[in-house]
Amino acid sequence: MTARHHSNTDRARINHAIGLTPEQRVLAGFEQSELALEVVRDGIRDQNPDADEATIERLLLERVNLMRKLQKPAVPTT
Repeated sequence: MTARHHSNTDRARINHAIGLTPEQRVLAGFEQSELALEVVRDGIRDQNPDADEATIERLLLERVNLMRKLQKPAVPTT
């Protein structure tokens, strides 16, 4: 097994997270999730410049559902 080498940025993030309360960590997670969704929305808008907001949200939901499906472990068939 190889050791993961953390960059200075990684170390700074880890050290910062250590000092957070559990509530602050949850809030930070929500904020990161919202940022990620905005990035995906922006990509959808770039790919579909004529799409209205309802279409963008539908396409976003489709992408989120696809990611959930891809992250589910395969169920072995016996």
